[in-house]
Amino acid sequence: MTPEYLLNGYTRLLAELGDLPRLVTLVADITRQDRLLGITGADTAALTDIATAFSVLVAQPPPDLLAALRLSWHRDRLADRNADIPTNLPAVWVALGQPDRAEALAQSITGRDARAKALTGLVAAVASVGDHGRANALAAQAEQIARSIASPSSRATALTDLAGAVSASDHNRAQDMAAEAEQIAHSGADSLFGPSRLINLATAATAVGDHDRAERLALQAEHLAFSSARDPEQQARELTSLVTVFSAAGDRDKAMALASQAEQAAGSIINADERTQALKGLATAVTAAGDHERAAEIARSLADQEAQAQALTDLATAIAAAGDLNRANALAIEAEQTIRSITSEDRKVPAPTEVATALAVIGDHDRAEKIARSVTDSYWRAAALTDVAKAVATSGDIKRAEKIARAVAGSSRRAKALTDLVAAVTAAGDHERATALAAQAEQTAQSIADSLSQAKALTYLAAVVEPGRARRLIAEALAVGHWTTPLEHIARIDPTTIRTFFDQFVTSWVPLS
Repeated sequence: MTPEYLLNGYTRLLAELGDLPRLVTLVADITRQDRLLGITGADTAALTDIATAFSVLVAQPPPDLLAALRLSWHRDRLADRNADIPTNLPAVWVALGQPDRAEALAQSITGRDARAKALTGLVAAVASVGDHGRANALAAQAEQIARSIASPSSRATALTDLAGAVSASDHNRAQDMAAEAEQIAHSGADSLFGPSRLINLATAATAVGDHDRAERLALQAEHLAFSSARDPEQQARELTSLVTVFSAAGDRDKAMALASQAEQAAGSIINADERTQALKGLATAVTAAGDHERAAEIARSLADQEAQAQALTDLATAIAAAGDLNRANALAIEAEQTIRSITSEDRKVPAPTEVATALAVIGDHDRAEKIARSVTDSYWRAAALTDVAKAVATSGDIKRAEKIARAVAGSSRRAKALTDLVAAVTAAGDHERATALAAQAEQTAQSIADSLSQAKALTYLAAVVEPGRARRLIAEALAVGHWTTPLEHIARIDPTTIRTFFDQFVTSWVPLS
């Protein structure tokens, strides 16, 4: 059995001493991790200890990659067994008279959105048994986590949920949080969402029973969707979401009127794939609203047979749940026949992207950049701009290449564009400029909110920088992302570490011979 002193305080002592070998051995002890789980009912303490060890490791140059891999492997093992914890389970433990276990379990949930939701559920549960002091403390924790959520719409939703949970005990605080959530939804920090923020907020308000606020927000979203010259794909998506909101609120007439407008907007989308996705989403919303005839008509109008089959399958599922098995059976057969008739090849890269890349390679940078910026799909636009930036850098116009790379939308894609630029500039022999660009790429990568995406970006950058910097980037990637993400790059720069790690951890569950 693990001695008591190894469970409390010893981690902090080793961290203060900077004794990384003993610290890693301690926090990576599975028996100790399981005993902490048994004592507290959650993995929060073990995960906190691993985070403490990582902070010591990253601060000690050069980073010990074997130790980083061990820590990452253990953290991911613990995270995996907490990933599927239902967000309402902690509240169940409160009802069973174990509030400490409930709180520890909620804190062990790794995703911020899910952890905020679990803590919000605990607020109501703890308040219901009369422990208002604990409820207030949990509400403060939930509020802090909610405010740290990167996505504006998710942050607004979390605050709205929490407002509903505290409304009975602190009405003024609830109103303040609801007002803040609404202000977030109206803010212009991320114009990509537009009225979608209001729609998400209306949905959350409906879920907590604030029907007046939900209706006001939905009507505001509808007004915004029509009040400006909006992209048809975006407008169709927003109107489809409003179909769901008004249907959930019981206003089916309003929902079906919006469905007609959404279908009209979707029909005007030029890009065939985007048009298909918009109509497929509308069919799903109309199915949920209960107008199965209309949903079937929309499904059959889809030119993409795979999407048509999926829409018919979703409709068949909904109708079966409603009890009309004969109709559901007919739709299922129709879906099966549709899917069997598909003979077309998979979709290819959009032509404008290939054209932009080709023009950049042959030196027509003006036309290449213009075409790249005109690509409507954000993913392929980023890919085209990245290719153009690399070609421009190779030609020697580094300043223009940097400008194009910085124009790539989204932190993950921009980090990749800058990293590709680092490689191109390094190949051209301008190492000073490459170092500066690497710093920009690293800063951009570290700003990525999603931990897995951040780890991938840091690993991608590690492949094009000097070895010392690469080791630090890999250690940072292991600290935030899955342990498998940088394995291939570690194998290239430090094969001994990989062999040792495999011998110690992998052979027990992956045969290597």
